[in-house]
Amino acid sequence: MKKSIWIIIAIYIFLIYSTLSVTPLIWNFLYTFLEQKFLSIVVNIIFIIITLLIIYFLTKKKKSKICFFFLLIFLFLILFLITRIEKPAERIHFLEYGILGVLIFKATGEKVKQNIFVIILLVIIAVIDELIQYMLPNRVGDIRDVVMNITGGIIGLCLEKFWYQS
Repeated sequence: MKKSIWIIIAIYIFLIYSTLSVTPLIWNFLYTFLEQKFLSIVVNIIFIIITLLIIYFLTKKKKSKICFFFLLIFLFLILFLITRIEKPAERIHFLEYGILGVLIFKATGEKVKQNIFVIILLVIIAVIDELIQYMLPNRVGDIRDVVMNITGGIIGLCLEKFWYQS
């Protein structure tokens, strides 16, 4: 099982890296076709739906009310912060690396050493992502994006850890 998850992770990372040169073209098309304000609303709706789905599935798990309350606060805080980011394309970093954090957690397990490994791996992947963007003529490497990528991955790790422990 873990071997197949690592294969999925490798493919997922490959897809992230291999689409770096074309994503600006896609976003430019979407900005001109939909306008940034409308696109921003669409991305916000996607995050709201994801948040509601997480809440729905967590209500199916038997968890204490206090724990569930703190999770709700955590999810809505994340949602609030994500919707404050100006560019919709930058919000996708949270989702993209959140999924990666969940996948790597599933592959490594719940122990503290494995969680540290997940964070180190997320940092390495995020830094390589921005280094590739720095070398591409139509992209810019940005330390802020590294931080957003890592934050999204850690959020995914935390959500999966909470789910796993439920």
